[in-house]
Amino acid sequence: MITLLTIITSFAIIFFGIIKLGQYDNPRLFGFFIKRYSKQDKINFPEPGSIVFTGSSVIKFWKTIEKDLFPFYVLNRGLAGAKINEIVYWVDELVIKYKPKAVVLYAGSNDIQGNKPRTSTQVLQGFIEFSNKIHKSIPGLPVIFLPIIPSPAKTRWKNWSEIQKANSLIKEYCETNDFLIYIDNTIEFVDSNGIPKESLFKKDKIHLNDNGYKVWSHSLRPFLKKL
Repeated sequence: MITLLTIITSFAIIFFGIIKLGQYDNPRLFGFFIKRYSKQDKINFPEPGSIVFTGSSVIKFWKTIEKDLFPFYVLNRGLAGAKINEIVYWVDELVIKYKPKAVVLYAGSNDIQGNKPRTSTQVLQGFIEFSNKIHKSIPGLPVIFLPIIPSPAKTRWKNWSEIQKANSLIKEYCETNDFLIYIDNTIEFVDSNGIPKESLFKKDKIHLNDNGYKVWSHSLRPFLKKL
């Protein structure tokens, strides 16, 4: 006979199991998104030459990206909840198969948070692997990195110093390669006291709202025009 205690215990095991799982890379969890993108492609495969945007949920939830970046030909291939190495795992399906003229990446915010956050060096290594994998298949493809934004959420803001280190390391690395571009726009997301502007975020204080995406659009356009 199943008792209430048994049910509660089972849910507790599942709940804490998911939390523990989130501390490690598990790219196969995102196979659902990959299958959905594949189904979309079978109906209408994107023409080569797009600017592919990939990364975590801040990219995935950019629903107005085509309007915000018009007339640029953009393709959103984000994976909500993904860490940088999980995106690297799926880079063939998310980027390379589309034969883009450039790729924009936003990743690392899910790495440097939680009970066991990754280090800035680990995030840098993830970006290096991402760009190397891209250039192995498409030499000379511009890889644009959007730095990790200063989120007002307590779970993210408490790790801001490590996030800044990750951004700085990636910026320095981009400066060593003509095909790597770092969009230095984090200052746009903080006020004169260096505090994140909540007006640019949704109620969860993690994801951008329309005003936040406008900041991204404004900072991206000058670089997209040069492609």
